[in-house]
Amino acid sequence: MKEVFTNPNWIRKFRIFCLLGVMPYMAAGQTTHNVAVTSNVFTPAEIIINEGDAVNWTNTEGNHNVNGLLSKFPSNPESFGNDVGAGWVFEHRFTIPGVYDYQCDPHVSLGMVGKVTVLELTPDTLTVNFTGMTPHVGQTGYILVVDDDTGEEIERSNMTIEEAFSLVIPGIVSSHSYTIDIFADLNGNGYYDAPPTDHAWRLELNDANGNEVVDFAHNTDFTDIEWDHRVILNLTGMTPHVGQEIYFALIDTETDAIIDRKSEMVVESFSVELSEIMPGKSYHVDFFSDHNGNGYYDAPPADHAWRLEINQASGDEIIDFVHNTNFTDVEWMHRLRVRFTGMTPHLGQMLTLYVREFPSGETLDTLVVNAIEKADFDLKSYVIETGSSYVVDFYADHNGNGVYDAPPVDHAWRVEAGEAMGDVDVDFTHNTNFTDIMSSLGPDIKLME
Repeated sequence: MKEVFTNPNWIRKFRIFCLLGVMPYMAAGQTTHNVAVTSNVFTPAEIIINEGDAVNWTNTEGNHNVNGLLSKFPSNPESFGNDVGAGWVFEHRFTIPGVYDYQCDPHVSLGMVGKVTVLELTPDTLTVNFTGMTPHVGQTGYILVVDDDTGEEIERSNMTIEEAFSLVIPGIVSSHSYTIDIFADLNGNGYYDAPPTDHAWRLELNDANGNEVVDFAHNTDFTDIEWDHRVILNLTGMTPHVGQEIYFALIDTETDAIIDRKSEMVVESFSVELSEIMPGKSYHVDFFSDHNGNGYYDAPPADHAWRLEINQASGDEIIDFVHNTNFTDVEWMHRLRVRFTGMTPHLGQMLTLYVREFPSGETLDTLVVNAIEKADFDLKSYVIETGSSYVVDFYADHNGNGVYDAPPVDHAWRVEAGEAMGDVDVDFTHNTNFTDIMSSLGPDIKLME
């Protein structure tokens, strides 16, 4: 397939687009493969994986290590490994195709060796050909490509618009469908405004089949694509934390509301996207690496934590962060997630949930779903502190009067979340074991609304 560009500058942009496109593609398709480490053997000893996949070695028996260093195996594409010890878990993500040999140093004489073969990915491409873009020449254009089957973004980037040009986006999957959102920043303010202030279009690609080409000729059939702006955080020099879990929170500075939360396994250099931000508003990004490995936040220096400020966002915000020791105590609040299943009897009804500290009964957070849309869903609250105990009270407004009535008029439940040691997940399956949640939590302990 031939790609045609209008001038050499577009070749440079194409290379950038390829890099930006491949990264989310690989993230969407990454798999973790497990290898058991026991007495003098890796199981399986040989494994074949795809570029971008990770291998997780879990040592459950004896003192061993994984040694895939170039000093031992100079033909390996890169080094990987850990120290000799017992009861460890070691993970490495392979981003360079090739064959990797490794061994357990104390037991190599007993045949404790392994091999990882990493296959190169050859993703299909989506080519978008633009023509007739004369009204927008010199303006900044934005494109977002989303896999409708998985909800994953495979491309989000911008460019300087020319009259005719092509964008080649790797990472599409046969039989999947895609939404392609495009807008030209007509008023030049650096962010999205609904048409006609900015000019925006939505294209559909249904049931992709190999490499695909979509032709777009400029027109005035605009669509309000409700573009979500993002924070893109590029981290480098994270070597001290490789293999640790790192947690991110995007926070509205004015309200302290948590807009987005994510976690990643640290590699030396990587990027994370947090959404969504509104132009003109201020935010900060709090993040910490679980340096002591206990699974929850501890103030520095036990864990390493940082805060980055975004003052009056102006569209997508790109932040480059180089590892440093200028730590901040971000006073991280952990997540409580309630996972509901089987809520079919209450579809269309209002659900109200209270997160309460135990034993005081103090209400720390209230979440309201105006109308339950599906039987299985999650609700999340970010008010949890390690070492404290919680209960979760919630009710479905079964009679539809908009206020709480004791069961069986409304259906209400109480679930104990117990003592928190980091993030807490609570699973609830619909049942008829109702509780009057406005009664006391215990003797002489009244709920505080």
